[in-house]
Parts: sequence; structure tokens; C-alpha cells
Amino acid sequence: MFPRIISSTEWKKIKKGVIQRALAVNAFLNDIYNEQEIIKHGIMPVDLIQNNPSFLKQMVGFTPPGGI
Repeated sequence: MFPRIISSTEWKKIKKGVIQRALAVNAFLNDIYNEQEIIKHGIMPVDLIQNNPSFLKQMVGFTPPGGI
């Protein structure tokens, strides 16, 4: 790998995107392990979540400190 030097303007765009995606992932996980609105509204099939080996049923109802 070769390091790439980027300008502060480029970094601001990248930083904004990384923050946006981190917030989206946290919101998705919070919903899946709590209200499950994404399932109730038919946006995400329940089987896709509940049959996924990464889904931890014992964590349903848990919200981590700071929501992260």
C-alpha cells in the first residue's frame, strides 16, 4: 500500500461520509435490537435478520451506553 496525501477539502468530504455511515449503522442496529420498525414496515424481511448467524437474540432489548 502507498499512502495518499489528500487535501483538507477532500478530508472534510470523507469525514462527513464516514460519520454519516457510522450513524446509519448505529441507527440500524438500534432498531433491529429494539423497536424493529424496519421489519414491521416490511423494509427488511424478518428471516434475513433472525436467521443471520451475526444476529444475537440475547441482545434484543439492549442499548449500549451512548447508543454506539
